Amino acid sequence: MKRGGLDLRSGFILLVMLFILVVIILIIRKFLDLNRRLLKAEARAEQMYQRAIRDGMTGVYDHQYMIDYLATVDSSYSLLMLDIDDFKEINDDYGHQVGDEAIKYVARKVASNIRKSDLIGRYGGDEFIIILFDCNQEETKLVKQKIKEAIAEPYETSCGEKLNITVSIGTYINKTEVAKEALSKADQDLYRIKRSKNGNNKVSIR
Repeated sequence: MKRGGLDLRSGFILLVMLFILVVIILIIRKFLDLNRRLLKAEARAEQMYQRAIRDGMTGVYDHQYMIDYLATVDSSYSLLMLDIDDFKEINDDYGHQVGDEAIKYVARKVASNIRKSDLIGRYGGDEFIIILFDCNQEETKLVKQKIKEAIAEPYETSCGEKLNITVSIGTYINKTEVAKEALSKADQDLYRIKRSKNGNNKVSIR
């Protein structure tokens, strides 16, 4: 009789343990499912955020993001203002589709010729701004020259048109100015270059 009672007790304990095990497995599965959903939601949120701060045409950062980001930078940086030379003529001669391709081409070339820690954004139209962190005057000059030469390589559009795209780049090496003032000075430097004789395909040496 006692032995039978022990058997029943052992069987009951085994059932309880199995029940607890099943509950733990269900809890773990629920947790993993919730975790997967959370990761998917975070990924979707990140995608939406990136779309919100990226230029729809080129995929680089948009104007507002660059302005907002500059306002948070508290270290020195070199600010480049880049403009495609004779862009109106490209649109007039080849059409806006080719003009859009030229803008995308320039964005790709700049992005592939700066460090991952640096930033590029579309300022508007055919203008871009580039932030080079921890670059002195000589290093900044070398980066600008590298960008200019990369863009000047022969480019063939999807329509078979061969373009010789060049850019001009203004610069301001910022140490103490607030974002708007730094942007204004880089823009003024670009304007000075464009106004100079044979100003196209130039970079500021400052």
